[in-house]
Amino acid sequence: MDTPIATNSLALGRLLARHARYRPSHPAVVIGNQRLTYLQFNAFVNRWANALAALGVGRGDRVATILPNSIELLATYWACAKLGAAVVPLSPLLLAAGFLSLLNDAKPRVILSTKTLCGVLDEVRPQLAYQAAVTWVLIDGEVPEYSSYASLCAAASVTEPMIEVQAGDLMTIMYTSGTTGLPKGIMHTHFIRAMYAGLMSASWRMSPESIVLQTGAIVFNGAMLTLLPAFHCGATYILHKQFDALAMIDTITAEKVTHIMMVPSQIITMLNLPTFNPDKVKSLEMILSLGAPLHKAHKEHLNRVLPNRFYEIYGVTEGFITLTAPTRCARQARSGYRHRSTTCALSMRKAVTARRVRWARL
Repeated sequence: MDTPIATNSLALGRLLARHARYRPSHPAVVIGNQRLTYLQFNAFVNRWANALAALGVGRGDRVATILPNSIELLATYWACAKLGAAVVPLSPLLLAAGFLSLLNDAKPRVILSTKTLCGVLDEVRPQLAYQAAVTWVLIDGEVPEYSSYASLCAAASVTEPMIEVQAGDLMTIMYTSGTTGLPKGIMHTHFIRAMYAGLMSASWRMSPESIVLQTGAIVFNGAMLTLLPAFHCGATYILHKQFDALAMIDTITAEKVTHIMMVPSQIITMLNLPTFNPDKVKSLEMILSLGAPLHKAHKEHLNRVLPNRFYEIYGVTEGFITLTAPTRCARQARSGYRHRSTTCALSMRKAVTARRVRWARL
């Protein structure tokens, strides 16, 4: 990218190594019973990055994941960032026809998945237009004609990959229907993702001492609105395997979570729990809602029991982001606000301009 600000310092693969050097013992990732410091997580990511490099993955290549929330999925984002490769995260809920369409469009060099999906993947494999170039990897065991994630990592080094990644290199390709109903690949460079990280961390008032909880799937672009700022700051990132309102509240209470992102249905589920007690989640400093407008009644309820915490965001797919901060959201709730066109508290039109791949039909 030919702008002075778009220097190689905006290549996000350097973030983990920096945190590992200056804050090695600070908690980085919590997933289930796994708790990794930044030193440990950086080594974990380096090992997978070097394993991918041994499979031939390099700058400009693509790595597809068909995974639920897991340490391996999270590590793949950062391993590819270190290599200059782009991650193509796909929902494991897709059917064979959907996988085939998107994989033929993205043409990843490596596809990472689980044993439970082997039946669907075996249906897809012979139909891929470029199948001879693909390495299929499973994170949870050994199956004939699939490589083992554990074996690949065991043979790899934890040393830092010495790859020159630039700000204009692709970091992710995320397929989303957005407002059109048809899947398209949204291509985000390191520069664009760095804008997500820096601008959003400031908007959320996130700091190295923040504790961020993610309960929704991280294969979707909305998850990047808290994931990237968290790692940008060197905060602690807690990832649940799936949304469970009771488990979410227990984690917020136990870990003193400060930042969380939810879709409206999850917020409503939390508020409607018979045992919901706002005091259990009082550590929250930010509750981000996205994906759809939160109905006025629920917005008023949330602002009443947890005031000055509610943010809403729109336009992430389109690239023109509209953000409402807590004071604005409270005024809009009182006035019956429902539409996004009346406010634009934060615009990243130039910073976050999404390039789109050709339409890929499921």
